[in-house]
Amino acid sequence: MYPQGHLPLTDQPWGVAGVRREARGAYADSRYFYVDPTNTTFQATDFNSGEDPEHPLLTIQRAVTLARSYQGDVIYVLCNDGWQYGTLTDTMMSESVIIPNTKPGLHLVGVGHGSMGVYWRPAATAGTCLTINALDTEVEGFCFTTIGYAAGNGISVIWNGTTGRGDNPVIHHCLFDETIDIAIQMEFVYNPHIHHCVFLECDTAAIYTDPAGSASEYAHIHDNIFHDCAAAIATSELDLSFIYDNSIYNALAIAAAACPGAGIDLSAGQNNQVYDNKFSCILPAAANGDWDNLNNGGGATNAWIGNLCLNGTAVTTPT
Repeated sequence: MYPQGHLPLTDQPWGVAGVRREARGAYADSRYFYVDPTNTTFQATDFNSGEDPEHPLLTIQRAVTLARSYQGDVIYVLCNDGWQYGTLTDTMMSESVIIPNTKPGLHLVGVGHGSMGVYWRPAATAGTCLTINALDTEVEGFCFTTIGYAAGNGISVIWNGTTGRGDNPVIHHCLFDETIDIAIQMEFVYNPHIHHCVFLECDTAAIYTDPAGSASEYAHIHDNIFHDCAAAIATSELDLSFIYDNSIYNALAIAAAACPGAGIDLSAGQNNQVYDNKFSCILPAAANGDWDNLNNGGGATNAWIGNLCLNGTAVTTPT
């Protein structure tokens, strides 16, 4: 079965190595844009149309400008050798991209050959790689990093009723490395779908909502790996959402050290269901690093079901 409204799978685009077979939107003139700052055949430039992989664009932002809303347009970002332990002969994507609310329905694909994805860092220290202000944006296949900078963030998704309309994002098969502060920040976002991502030692939080901001709702967060992040899912006001099949490792919990709310924090959230997740903590023991210390379950309307700890299955809502 193909996703509703999509054409059958087609072969990879001519001239682009490593693009998996795509379920493409069923539009008569869907366009595919190619971004490759390290192109060695012809110099990449934003004066190109971007639709010929041999004459790619220099920046993702230019591809966003050229792409059209709700026409099935896809932006392919070609791989580079920006991995910090590599030869560094290619140019990493160093760009802070904004998808405006006038460009809903875009799909960004990192065409990577390795497990990390296409390396992407913000344009400057403390910047954000990608800000999503548009509806129905899909992002996949990137390694978000701040290598070379003192700080920085991965993805920000915003709904504010004016400039930001970032509901319904899909973020999947991305990696956020140990240099990232906040991997994914959501503010008043409905229907976010975050799955099959890896979050490595994020310094502030992996998935985050500012407690002073507005709650997000109807999220599906599943099949992700959170490894020793300062906080895994720090969405204290999240409502009406589902968090399931995630793996959450925290070294402080393993060491029976204090780690308040470093797992899942739903302290002010309502009507959420948290089930079938795996935690590197022990069952409630009134001790540092236990189930109640690592997590904050929120009120009585939140359902925590069948979550696994080091020594068994939790049957209580963490306090």
